[in-house]
Amino acid sequence: MRSRSIFMLTTILLGVISLSPFSGNPNDTSTYLAVVPNKVGYVKTPALKGQKYASAPSKAVSAPITETVFGAEMDHLTSASGINQMVAANSTWTRRNALIWSVVEPTEGARDWGAVAGLESELQEASSKGIQVILIVRSTPQWARKIAGSGPSCGAVSQAKLTAFGRFMHDLVARYSVSPYNVKFWELWNEPDVDPSLVDVDSVYGCWGNQNDLYYGGRYYADMLKVAYPQIKAADPQAQVLVGGLLMDCDPRPGAGCAAVGHSTLPGKFLEGILLNNGGPYFDGISFHAYDFYQDQLGSYGNPGWQSGSNTTGPVLNAKIQFIRSVLNQYGVSGKFLMNTEVGLLCDTCSNDTNFETSKAYYVAQAYSAAIAQGLRANIWYSLLGWRNSALLSSDLSPRLAYTAFQFSRNELQDAVLLREITGYAGVRGYEFQRGNRHILVLWSLDGSVHSVTPPLPLLAAWDSLGNSVPPSTSMNVGLNPLYLELNITCGVTVSCGVTTGVFRPSNGLLYLKNVNTTGFADVAINYGLGGDYPVTGDWDGNGTDTIGIYRNGSFYLRNSNTIGFADLVFAFGTPGDQPVAGDWDGDGIDTIGVYRPSTGQFLLRNSNTVGFADKSFYLGNVGDVGIAGDWNGDGKDTTGVFRPINGIIFLKNTNETGFADVALNYGIPGDKPVTGDWNNDGIDTIGVYRNGSFYLRNSNTIGFADLVFALGIPGDMPIAGNWDALP
Repeated sequence: MRSRSIFMLTTILLGVISLSPFSGNPNDTSTYLAVVPNKVGYVKTPALKGQKYASAPSKAVSAPITETVFGAEMDHLTSASGINQMVAANSTWTRRNALIWSVVEPTEGARDWGAVAGLESELQEASSKGIQVILIVRSTPQWARKIAGSGPSCGAVSQAKLTAFGRFMHDLVARYSVSPYNVKFWELWNEPDVDPSLVDVDSVYGCWGNQNDLYYGGRYYADMLKVAYPQIKAADPQAQVLVGGLLMDCDPRPGAGCAAVGHSTLPGKFLEGILLNNGGPYFDGISFHAYDFYQDQLGSYGNPGWQSGSNTTGPVLNAKIQFIRSVLNQYGVSGKFLMNTEVGLLCDTCSNDTNFETSKAYYVAQAYSAAIAQGLRANIWYSLLGWRNSALLSSDLSPRLAYTAFQFSRNELQDAVLLREITGYAGVRGYEFQRGNRHILVLWSLDGSVHSVTPPLPLLAAWDSLGNSVPPSTSMNVGLNPLYLELNITCGVTVSCGVTTGVFRPSNGLLYLKNVNTTGFADVAINYGLGGDYPVTGDWDGNGTDTIGIYRNGSFYLRNSNTIGFADLVFAFGTPGDQPVAGDWDGDGIDTIGVYRPSTGQFLLRNSNTVGFADKSFYLGNVGDVGIAGDWNGDGKDTTGVFRPINGIIFLKNTNETGFADVALNYGIPGDKPVTGDWNNDGIDTIGVYRNGSFYLRNSNTIGFADLVFALGIPGDMPIAGNWDALP
């Protein structure tokens, strides 16, 4: 067992990123083009009349997919459109617009799958190369349109035909979710938060927007989700349903971006409309779009509609994510992943601008670092071959600087997780990530000046955004070109390894996590929980990192990263009054939950983090004891124990069954709080106590003095423990 936390109060709070105003003139739209200025001003791909599907090999063998946030949209999933370059960049995702409903079912009930034979070949090609496709479904047939007659094919489905659409989605998913296509992500219309009167009748938009509705059509979109979602899940329970990529051209909150640029706030109410109409249970994730606009100076960009900029907030995706999460939180909706399915740096007049191409490469490093830090499921560049000069590849498929930056960032940050946002260097923005046993800083200058930065540890290596090696030094010069700095993590020399401690402060709901068992400041500070919750920590996904969780009134809320955000796993187990425990009960490398019932001295353990009956039930201890867990004998399986608060005696058992304790010892004094972990990295979990702001940890489960004594927190704080940085 890598960590255990003993019951205590904690707080869960969704993260809110502080956003500064856009530094330029918010009324200057010379570099900010309204997203839907008229019916023809915003055309990304050929409209419906020009929709074509490329030919590709008809049979293919699926390749395994390694999931990262990295992806790019393609015109066609073929070698001629750059799929081999996507593979060379180790891209996880692509997005294909689209599966055209009106083409497949021009007459109700008559399916013409042959009309999309070219798309089928493309899907096979992507699957054979290990690329996950997000497939957009759009274009309402004439017979199903809410706006009858010659109404827009991009628009909504009529109420009477929603059931027909549900049947279509069932058959569609049943056909393409299996080999050789293996599509698992379904986006229902593209940018549905656009009113059909603003675009061409056969636009690539979703066009579910309604300017006469206070929630811009979002409530009606929820009606569609309520019909389509059950049908999709019936066809493939593993299918993931996305709210169509939300345009969100400006921040609708009072005095925010929409007011600054003079745009209507109504489109920004679309998501709220979905949730207001109880659409939350009928989607798995939210797709949204986040573009920044080049400001004719190296490294400079912004998005006035969201009051964001390169010298303040960084990429606009930060602001949009904060907004989406605030709306979800407002309606109490949790457990939804986010995907930025269109990201890019745009400039209409920069087709031969060297500074723009360089800025685009810098932006790639910033945008993907931010996406990982924000916990996005995917961040998909729009597009591989470009729109408004956003291309990663030239028309002859030769790499632009941005492609090189994309490829390097993917390889350097492929499975990285956020440790912290870096704010301690004046004029510099960045993040610290962990990738396996590596710690990587990504840093860049906010103001364009070069800043001298002293890394927290010696460097093993350093690179710029294009993967060019930079000589490591005790002082690094950070400019507009982002730097990737790999820290020298040496167990027992530069850092402690294994399980370390943390505290929860009930007065403000903060959790402080520390990566070394010494007196000093915390390495990570986060909010997670509500007053009255019980914390529980463990390696919920088997990646080697222990992360936080809470237990509230008989339900667990577990998170797979030590960052602010929604729970990744939510399920019920036990009853109010139980105390949570966690451990690897079956030795499979994944920690799962359990409860200790202090009213009866009963442990109830489960071998999966799901709803269900206990896999193990047994008794240990007396009424009023505190349940603990750990691998006391180093056999790779966690077992239980109890701490008796009235006298400081600890009872440990090497099997999860009723019986006498295998070890009984006195450690601590009445009023201490127990904490357990493998403090010396020898494969055996041992005891510890927390007393008035100090930890007293022992490296053996025997009576004796503490081997480690250090201060962390203040009196009244509560202890937790875990391998927060996944070091061995």
